This record gives sequence, C-alpha cells and structure tokens, in this order.
Amino acid sequence: MPMLTALVGLAGALIYGSADFLGGLAAKRLSSVLVTAVAASSGLLVLLVALPFVGGVWSPDAVLWGALSGVTGAIAISLLYACLAIGPMSILSPLTAVVSAVVPMTAGLVGGERLAPVGYAALGLALVAV
Repeated sequence: MPMLTALVGLAGALIYGSADFLGGLAAKRLSSVLVTAVAASSGLLVLLVALPFVGGVWSPDAVLWGALSGVTGAIAISLLYACLAIGPMSILSPLTAVVSAVVPMTAGLVGGERLAPVGYAALGLALVAV
C-alpha cells in the first residue's frame, strides 16, 4: 500500500507540474483568464465523466464549500498563470509549490497534528531548495 501511495503522489506531482508549466507557457501567448477557463472546462469534463463512478452526498454545506473552493481556486490559478507568463518559471514554480504545501501543513500543525522527524527534515530541505 505505501508503494501505491507513493505512485499516486508521484503521478499527482507530474500532472500538476505539467499543468502549471503548460499553463504558464499558454499564458505567455493568451490571457491568463482564458487559459484558466480552458483548463477549468477540461477539468469539469473529466469530473462529469467520473461522477457516476464516485460516491458523494449533495448537501448545502458541500455545495457552499465546493463553490467557495472553485472560485478561490480559479482566482489562484489565474494569478499563477499570469505570474508564470511574466516571471521566470524556475523561481515561481518551486516557490508556489512550497507555499502550497506549507500552508496546509501549518494548518495541520496548528490543529494538533505532528510530523515525523523526516517530515521536519523534508520541510527544511524544501525551504532551502527554493
């Protein structure tokens, strides 16, 4: 099972990294808002295809949090693509990756979760790597 977890994590990293890179390239030629709209539309199509196979419960809370997540995510991705279009990808991509990992990790630590020693070492290594 740990091997499967590592493979899923690696696949996610490759997909997100590729999407960020290609989105940044596209935003150099087109509007970052347009690039975000195309990316979101393609993601929506994949979700609609997967919907019959994935369980879930509709509730007002789920719709509210989903809508809030969608709006803030679209704004964030649009800003990321705009930054990638005007700045060096070699600086912006690792920085945004570390920040996007540090924020939920910090929330977890504040909420009472604890990292293993290797987690703290990885955090330090990630900050130095950027």
